[in-house]
Amino acid sequence: GTQDQRHEKTDMAANVSPDYPMWSALLRWSLKQQDGTSREAPSAMSAEDRAFLEAALKDATVDEGQRLGEVLQLVASEDESSEAALRELEETVERLDLARDICKMGGMKVVLAAAARGSVAACGVVATAAQNDAPAQEAIAADGGLTTLVAAFQKFGDDEDFRRSALSATSALVRGNADLEKQFLQLGTGGYLLASALNGGSPRLAAKAAFFLYALLYEAEPARVEDLEPALRALLPRATEPLPSSSSEDNHTAIWQLRESATNAIVRASKANSSWVKRNLGVPIQQAAKHIRATASSSDADHDAHRLADLIALWRDIDWLDDDLSSV
Repeated sequence: GTQDQRHEKTDMAANVSPDYPMWSALLRWSLKQQDGTSREAPSAMSAEDRAFLEAALKDATVDEGQRLGEVLQLVASEDESSEAALRELEETVERLDLARDICKMGGMKVVLAAAARGSVAACGVVATAAQNDAPAQEAIAADGGLTTLVAAFQKFGDDEDFRRSALSATSALVRGNADLEKQFLQLGTGGYLLASALNGGSPRLAAKAAFFLYALLYEAEPARVEDLEPALRALLPRATEPLPSSSSEDNHTAIWQLRESATNAIVRASKANSSWVKRNLGVPIQQAAKHIRATASSSDADHDAHRLADLIALWRDIDWLDDDLSSV
C-alpha cells in the first residue's frame, strides 16, 4: 500500500528529466520528505537538506539577461554557431517581454546585421518579434530594420527562401503600423519590391506579397492605391493562378492562398479608389472575372468547390464589373 506508492513515485522521479539530473534529484528528495501518503506532520528541514535545496534551485535557475547576452554574442560571431543561436532567439522572442528587452539592449542591431548577410533565421527573429507589437516595430525600425530588410531582399534576388523570409519580416515590421507603412511606401521601392515578388515568384512567395499588399490597402486612402500601381499590375495575373494537374499539397494550398489574397487586394483597391482602378485596371480585372466565371462553369471545378465559391463571393464585391457573377 503506502510503502509501494512511495517507491513507485520515487522510481518515476528517477527518469522525470534525464537531461536535468538536478531536477530529478530534487523531485526524489521532495517525495521522500512528504508524498501525501503519510499522516505524520512534516519534520523541520535540516541544514543539510536546506543546503541541497538551495543548490538545486540555483543550478536550475537560468539568468535570462545573461543568456540573451551569450546568444547575441554567438549571433555576432558569424560562424556555424550563429544560425543555431538565431533559431534559439526566434523561440525566445515569442515572449513579448523578452522581445522588447532585446530591442532595448540593442540586440536587434546584431540580428539585422545577420539578415543583411542573408540569414533566413535572422529574418524569422525580426518577424516574430515585430508581429503586431508597435513598440517592437518602432524599435526595430529605429535600428534601421526597414532599409536593411528591403536592401537584403533586393540583394539576394536568386535566393527564394531568403526572399520569402525577408518579405515576411518586412511585412510583420510595418503591417498595422500607419507610420511604418508610410515609411515603407516613401522608400520609393515599396510597390516595385512587391511587384518583383509577384512577377515570376513561386506561389508561396507571391502569396506573401499578395497578403502584404492586401494589408497595405486595407482601409487605405485613395492616393495609396495609385502609389501601389506597379504591385497591382503584377498582382492581377496571379489572381487566376492555374492549378497544375500534378501538384504537391503545399503548392496547392499556396496557390489558393495566393488567389484569395490577390482577390482581396483587388477588391480593397477598388473600394478605396474605385474610379482610378476602373479607369486604369478595369480591362485586366474584367478579364480575370471572366476567367473565374469560366472556371466555375468547367467540369473540373468540383475539386475545390467551396474555395471557388468563396472566391466568387469576393469578386462580386466589385460593383462596377460588367461580368455578371450573380448566376454562378
